[in-house]
Amino acid sequence: RMGKSGSWQTPQGGVDGGPKQETVIEAASRELYEEVGLKNNDHVILEQIDCELPVPLKCKYKTTGTGSWLEKEGFVGQELNWVIFRCANSNLERDPSQMTNLSGLNGEDPEFSAVRWENIDWVVDNVWEKKARPYRVLQEALQPLMKRWDERCAEP
Repeated sequence: RMGKSGSWQTPQGGVDGGPKQETVIEAASRELYEEVGLKNNDHVILEQIDCELPVPLKCKYKTTGTGSWLEKEGFVGQELNWVIFRCANSNLERDPSQMTNLSGLNGEDPEFSAVRWENIDWVVDNVWEKKARPYRVLQEALQPLMKRWDERCAEP
């Protein structure tokens, strides 16, 4: 993450309002493009987590005591909506740095200095503690999807 040495995060952002408010999936696709230059249905494809779970997967957490800009603006919590994309390109899967654009697109400032894939367990172990609960919810929800991916990769 730019400006915060040694820190990391996933692409994220808000849902734009206005005359035609975005859906969560539209916002996730826009943020993914603006922050790392990946396009839905080109570089990545929306992944269904599990037929039993809603897409996007929602999780709320309290911002009280975090010192975040949300708390400073008077918000007591935030709702995270997880949208999972999978690679649609084998080059991207091998080395995301070869296909991403971290310059900040659509007039946005750059947010990342590097990009890499990480295992969800590593992500949960290394996330900012105040945001750990939503990541644990995601980790649990991803179990059926991860099993499906493992089974698909094991097929001859």
